[in-house]
Amino acid sequence: MAPPTHLPTKGAERERESGDVEDAVPAFPDDSLICKCEKVTVADARVAIRGLIRQIHLSHETTGLPIPLGPKGRVLIDANALKGTRLRMGLGACKGAWCGRHLPDLVWEEGAEMVPYTLRPLTVKSNRIGVLAESHSEDVCLSNRMTTPDVELSTGFMSDPLRFQSTLYTTGPRMYTHTPDADSTVRVDQLEVVDTDVLILGAGSAGLGTAVACARRNMALEAAGAIPLRVTLLDTRAASGQGDQKHAIGGVRSAMSDPETVLLVSESQKHLSTWNTNLLPHETETEADIGWARSGYIFTAYGEEQKATLEKVIRTQKSNAALGLHPETGLVWVDTETIVSLVPGINTEGLLGGAYSPRDGVASPIRWAVSATNRAVGDPSLTHCSLVTCAHVVRVLDSEGEGEGERCRVLVRLKRRDEQDIYQVIRAQCVIEALGGAANIVQERSGLGLLQIFPDSHDAFVTSKIKDAPSLLQGQRAGPVVIDLRPSCSFGSVYWYITPEGQIIMCGTPSPPQPGLDDAGSSTHLPELCQRLTNQTPYASALRVHRRWRGVYPNTPDGKPIVGPDPENPRLFHVNGLAGHGFMLSLGLGRLVCDAVYAQIGAEDTGKTFGEGERERILTAMRVNRNYTGKELLK
Repeated sequence: MAPPTHLPTKGAERERESGDVEDAVPAFPDDSLICKCEKVTVADARVAIRGLIRQIHLSHETTGLPIPLGPKGRVLIDANALKGTRLRMGLGACKGAWCGRHLPDLVWEEGAEMVPYTLRPLTVKSNRIGVLAESHSEDVCLSNRMTTPDVELSTGFMSDPLRFQSTLYTTGPRMYTHTPDADSTVRVDQLEVVDTDVLILGAGSAGLGTAVACARRNMALEAAGAIPLRVTLLDTRAASGQGDQKHAIGGVRSAMSDPETVLLVSESQKHLSTWNTNLLPHETETEADIGWARSGYIFTAYGEEQKATLEKVIRTQKSNAALGLHPETGLVWVDTETIVSLVPGINTEGLLGGAYSPRDGVASPIRWAVSATNRAVGDPSLTHCSLVTCAHVVRVLDSEGEGEGERCRVLVRLKRRDEQDIYQVIRAQCVIEALGGAANIVQERSGLGLLQIFPDSHDAFVTSKIKDAPSLLQGQRAGPVVIDLRPSCSFGSVYWYITPEGQIIMCGTPSPPQPGLDDAGSSTHLPELCQRLTNQTPYASALRVHRRWRGVYPNTPDGKPIVGPDPENPRLFHVNGLAGHGFMLSLGLGRLVCDAVYAQIGAEDTGKTFGEGERERILTAMRVNRNYTGKELLK
């Protein structure tokens, strides 16, 4: 197959830009390649694009809300969502340079407009990992640390949410680009009101996990002859899973010290491991392949202090499992020889052993987001769930009614064509806030107390493919996630693994933290991360950095999520503070939230996951107004 022969010309681009529908761009041959890196044909790309358009139409027909339109008045789809399909468009070696050039015209042929790929160019002279590692300088690193805008806030930033809010949150961070003055002049009493039963704010890990749980619960209720609840999922972007959900590297571990968190992750693992077999009628096994691999987690100890911490976590887990607080995870201490057998090529100098969790694993967050969206809202007549995109949350309004008739109201701004926005009020029996690091912006605008969340930025990258990856994987679909707890100049722990595609993906926990909502990032810390990788896996020095990115972790002082009703508005239910564990908690947490919200509304118990006592124990431990004095040992 050859690349497309009908390439966009300047004349064709002008026709598309002008909105001329008659003969905008000549049709691409269906058997030509629109993505050379992943060998995707135009025919396959058309099917994926039509699926996104169909999903938008179905959801907006169900809710009655307007369809998101681009500047030329056509349905607006997000090209980044195509990365999460089985096609993997935009994830190849050219970083979307080829398909990103031609996709706008193909999308236009299908009657839609496109939000382009997110590009994060490398700002380094060489992308070879060995060269980058050698370029790392401790002096430069220390100099960068001293230029942090507020060093004192950075080193002790989880202390005062009000100060944190006023110092670091701007009026227009990455998710909320509206003008506050315009929002404040809206006459709410003159707006159209749309009703639903459950409204979920944010289609990231927590929001999608909850929507999937609600879809399953609705099907169980309807099968039992009970009335399902209408569920509406909102997101500010043009597609679901395009926030910090897609910045996750995909690890799913129950190797933690907190018993409630372990219980929720274990529940997530149970459903992730059967994700592509436990299908709904409108799904296919191929579409539901999220790349799950039970590859295990290894926490390496290169010092006595790290060894003592890991042994303490093992004892804590075994004690909690014996008390019935969570399932047995299988976390055990292993010697250096065992680690070498599990991670060929690892540097053993100073390695004392490590904690090994064989039941943990990995999956693709971006593929899961697309599949989870399809599962939850792919057939609204079956699941009674809908997704509304390009919907910005302005503020939570005062509730209406009393008792069982009480409704929580949310003012939203729907981004539409020609920069003209539509304001509407959505009224629900319960509103689930799953906005991640930006939640306190909405809390402050709504006149509600701030949550104890303190977002900071984490850097990650993925390498080129390893030539002898099959020998390193030893027949496994993916390699174990290796966590190096040793601190360095700008990072505490770092973690990496070999993906099913044969690439190394790596992330680091900054120390001191990088507070704020910045997910654009730079290549400043890339040399240090590369040095950390080559120190533990010398063979990685021959690889190249394929792509780098930055994500935001909404942290809490004790490392536990915040789950429960707002103290000032019981109809507003928070799911936040997941501290980078959103993907691994998503399905277990979603089922917990679904159980709690459906119980609050008064739905029948059919299809619930947790017993009432177990549910209340978890919600009590993660409630909004707890004292936040504990600490997760393996955060």
